[in-house]
Amino acid sequence: MYFWKSIAFSFLLSLALWLVFSWPVPRTLTTGIASSGRNIESGQARAMIPGDHLQFLYHLWLFSDTISGHTPWFHNLYEFNTGDDSDRRAITTYYLPFALVFALCATIGSFALAWNLTGFIAIWITLLATFFLARRYTTDRWIPWIAALLAIAFPYHWYALLGGSPTGLGMMWIPILCLGLELMVVESRAWGGTLAGLTILLAGWVDSHVFFFAALISPAWCLFAYWYHRNQWIPAWREFKPLFKAALPLLGFLVLILLHAQLMQHGLADTDLVRKGRNPNEVRLSSPKLAGAVTRDIANPACVIYAGWSLLGLLGAGLLACLARCARKDELSSHRAWGLILLLLGITVIIFLAAGMNNPGGPRFWRWLTHLLPPYALIRNPTKIYCLLPTVAAVAATLALNHLTAFLPHRGMRLVILVLLALLLLVDFKGMVQPTICLLDRQQAAYAAIARDARDHGRRAHLLALPLWPGDSHFTSVNQYYAALYRLRLVNGYRPTVRKKYLEDVFLRFQSFNHGAIADAQLDNLLQRGIAYIILHEDLFPEKVSPFPVGATLQALQAHPRLELLQHAESVWAFRILRSGETKPSASVPVISCPVYFPARRWELETYGDPALDVVPDPECSGKKFLRLKAGATNHATISIATAAISARFLPDLRWMLRSRGNKTIMLHTRTDEQPAGDHGIPAVLTDAWTWYPVPIDQVQAERPMALLVTTDADGMADLDAALLTAGDWKELLPGASRRLPATCFFHAGYSDPVRNAVILRRDRDPAAAIFYGPKLPLAAGAYVVELLFTSAATRGTLLGFCNVRVNDRDERNQVQVMAGQRARIAHCQPDNRPINLVFVYNRNADMEIEGVLITRRE
Repeated sequence: MYFWKSIAFSFLLSLALWLVFSWPVPRTLTTGIASSGRNIESGQARAMIPGDHLQFLYHLWLFSDTISGHTPWFHNLYEFNTGDDSDRRAITTYYLPFALVFALCATIGSFALAWNLTGFIAIWITLLATFFLARRYTTDRWIPWIAALLAIAFPYHWYALLGGSPTGLGMMWIPILCLGLELMVVESRAWGGTLAGLTILLAGWVDSHVFFFAALISPAWCLFAYWYHRNQWIPAWREFKPLFKAALPLLGFLVLILLHAQLMQHGLADTDLVRKGRNPNEVRLSSPKLAGAVTRDIANPACVIYAGWSLLGLLGAGLLACLARCARKDELSSHRAWGLILLLLGITVIIFLAAGMNNPGGPRFWRWLTHLLPPYALIRNPTKIYCLLPTVAAVAATLALNHLTAFLPHRGMRLVILVLLALLLLVDFKGMVQPTICLLDRQQAAYAAIARDARDHGRRAHLLALPLWPGDSHFTSVNQYYAALYRLRLVNGYRPTVRKKYLEDVFLRFQSFNHGAIADAQLDNLLQRGIAYIILHEDLFPEKVSPFPVGATLQALQAHPRLELLQHAESVWAFRILRSGETKPSASVPVISCPVYFPARRWELETYGDPALDVVPDPECSGKKFLRLKAGATNHATISIATAAISARFLPDLRWMLRSRGNKTIMLHTRTDEQPAGDHGIPAVLTDAWTWYPVPIDQVQAERPMALLVTTDADGMADLDAALLTAGDWKELLPGASRRLPATCFFHAGYSDPVRNAVILRRDRDPAAAIFYGPKLPLAAGAYVVELLFTSAATRGTLLGFCNVRVNDRDERNQVQVMAGQRARIAHCQPDNRPINLVFVYNRNADMEIEGVLITRRE
C-alpha cells in the first residue's frame, strides 16, 4: 500500500513542480515546446525557433511514423537523403523508450502535446527513482522527498530538458542505475544487476553522454554503496558467490553495452571526430567559467553549471553538523560520517570537470584527462557531466539533512525546518529556470506546395533547402520539422558531427547555391538524383553563408531560367527545377530589387600580414589599426598580402574595394587557384589620404574561389586598412543629393515583399535583436540625414525598436527610438570615409514593414 501511495504522491509532486518550473509550457501544451531553459530575449514565446528541440522532435516523430507504417523500419528518409533511399538504412535505437512514449502520446494530440507529456513523464520517473534511492540513506519519512525534489529541480536538468537535448530525458536513468547497483552489491539481488545493466544500455539508446558518464560512475557507486551500507570495502569470502550471481545479469548486459558502443563508434567512422579528435578550441568555447557554479545571472552562459547557494549552503551546514556529531562522540559511526565527505568530494570533482578547460588545473589537466579516459576526448561540451550531479547531490543532501535533523529532536520543528529548506532550494533553482517557448506551425504553404506538385507529377517530393550547411547547423532543424509535416525528403540534415561523404558529395558540390551561383550541370545532377525542388528560408540566412545578403540569392533564384517559383509563403520560397530546354512559365511575382550588393565580409588586413610587418593603432581605421608596409620591414624584395579566399556569384560591377594610403604605387590582383600569382594586376597610386581603390573582378575569376592580393616592392610606404567585396551601383553622394535603398538590399530577418521591395518583420516570429542592417559600405566624410522608412499598424507612439548609424561595429551610441506613426531620422556626422552601418534593433512590440533607407547628404 505504501508503494502505491508513494507512486500517487510522486505524481502529484512532479506535476506541481513541472507546472511551476516549465511555465509557460503548460499554457501552450498543445501548440508549443520549450526551446531553452534560459530565456534571454523579449517575450517568452516565438514561432519556429531553430535548435536542438526541433531536431530531437523530428527523431521522436520518425519512430511514430515508422510504427504507423509510413516509413520503413530502420530508415531515416527525410534528412541527408541524396537520392538513394537504401543509403538511409541504418541500425538505430530510435531513442527508445522515450520515442515509444512520444508515439503513444501523439495518438491523442499534437506533436507539441506528445513532446511535453514525454518530458513530464521523464521528470516523474526521475523523482520516483531518486526517492527510492534516497530512502536507503535515511529513516526519516520526508527527507527522501526533499532529495527527490532537489534532483528534478536542478537547473541543469531543466536546461537540458527544455533545450531539447536528449541528455534531459537520459538523466532519468542515473538514479535508476544507482538504485540497481545498490540492490546488486548491498543486497546481492540479481534483479538489481538486471536493472543496472538494462539502464546503462537504455542510457546509450538515448544519449551518448549519459551512457558514458553512467558507465563511468558505476564502479565508483558500487564501492561507495557497499562501503556505506556494509561498513567495509572488500566483501568477505562467503559474500563473493551471491555477489557474483547478482552481477551475472549485469555482465550479460555488458556484452550488449559493448556492442552498442561499437555501433556508436561505427556511426562516427566517417567524421573528423574519429580521424582527428575533438578540436581543443571547440572544448574551450564550451567550457564555462568555474564561477558559474554560484552565478545567479541567467544571461551569463556560465550559469549552465549553477549548483546553487542554497544547495552548497545545505551541504556545508550538513558537513558542520556531521563534524559536530563526531566531535561529541555521537552514535554516528565513522563510515557514516565519511559518507557525506566522499559525496562532497565527488560533487567537487563533477563541478570542476564541468568547467572543462577552465578547471583549476587548466588545459594541461584536461589534456591529461583525455589521455587517461580516451572517450573524454570526443566530448565537446564538458558540462554534460552534470547529468550525474542531481542524483549525487540528492544523496548528499539526504546525508546532510540526516546530520542536521539529529540536532532537532522535536518532530514538529524538524518538519517545519525541512519544509523551509525545501522551499529555499526550489526558489533558488526556479529563479535560474526561465523557459523560452517555440510555437510550432501546423502547416507551411511552401512545403505543402512541393508535396502537392510532386503528387501531381507522380514523383517523390525531394528537395534541397537553402542555405545549405555541412550538416551540423541547428538552422536545418526548421527544415526537418517542415519535412516531417509533409514527409518530404531533404538533402539537408542536422547532426552533431559532419560526415566526410556528405561534405564532399553534397555541401562542396552545391555550396554555391547559397550565393545564387547555380550552373546547369548542378541542376542536372540534382534531377538525376530525383531531387526536383529547391526551397529558401529568408529568415535563416546568416552572413557566413554568402558574401551578400539573402536578397542577392533570392534575386538569382527568381531570375534563373530553370527555376520556377511554386510558392512564396512569407519567409519561405519554393522552386521547381525545370529540365534543360523546358520553358519557364511567366512569373506571377516580380523579381526582388537589389541595385547594390552589401558586403557580408570585411577583411582587416592587419590580421593577414607577416608578423615582421608593423601593425599601427589608429582610431580612424575600421578595426582601429592598420598594416604598414615600409622599406626595411622585411628582407624580401617584394611584399605580398592576401585576404582569405571567398566564392561569389558574378554580378554587375563585382569588385574588391581596398582602403589604403601611402607614397607609392601598389599592385592589386584577384588571385584564384588558376591564377595563383594574380597575373592581371591593377596599379593603385596611393596618396596621403585614406582612399578606397576598386579592383574589378571578371566572370572567369568569379567562377572560382578568389582572394584580393596586394603586392609591392620594399621601397616607400603603404598603409593598408581593410578590404570589401561588393557589386552594383554605389557612388559618393554630392551635397544636397539623396539615395533611397530598398529594404530588400539589406541584411534582414522577416521576409521580403517583392511587389514593394519591402521587408516585413513579425512579432510572433522574428527575434528581438538587430535584425535589419546595412549597407556596410564606404560613405564620404560629411553631414548626413539617414532615415528608416517604415509603416506599422500599431497604435501611434508604439515603440518598435531602436536604430543608429555605426562607423564602429559595436557603437551603440546615439540610438533613435523607432515609433509607430513617427519618422525615424538620424543626423549623422561622418568623420571619414569608413563604411557605415544603419542597425535597427527590433523589440517585437508590433509587426512592421520596412520600406527602405533614405540617405541625404546635407554638406
